[in-house]
Amino acid sequence: MDLSKVLFITTANDKHAIPAALRDRMEVIDLAGYTYEEKLHIAKKHLIPKQMKAHALTKENIRFTDSALRNIIDGYTREAGVRVLERKIAAVCRKETVRLANGDNEKLDVTDKNIEELLGVRKYRPDEKRTTDEIGLVNG
Repeated sequence: MDLSKVLFITTANDKHAIPAALRDRMEVIDLAGYTYEEKLHIAKKHLIPKQMKAHALTKENIRFTDSALRNIIDGYTREAGVRVLERKIAAVCRKETVRLANGDNEKLDVTDKNIEELLGVRKYRPDEKRTTDEIGLVNG
């Protein structure tokens, strides 16, 4: 079979894991990760509705504020994509489902005030720009 006119399209998270002989025969196109605003939009339009449906929740059960979503993106995820963001949203939805199953029918508003209660201590802190010199610190 003649495959000389066939175009193969592949994806990889780490192009260095592709054997050098194969990578040499490929046209590599690097795609940047999502921007902060794109992640926020994807979470609002796709991830939250998907996880609400998966956990049998409605808008009367749970609501994510924009500031809470920003807090999750900043404090709990450090990735180019949205996989971990979706997992964190799913974790909040699971907690709400358990709470509803235990008889508490009050609507959960996910805000900056209760995000640490729902997801635990922030994993990441914003990078601070140092304005004074300190021994042993290098800004690059």
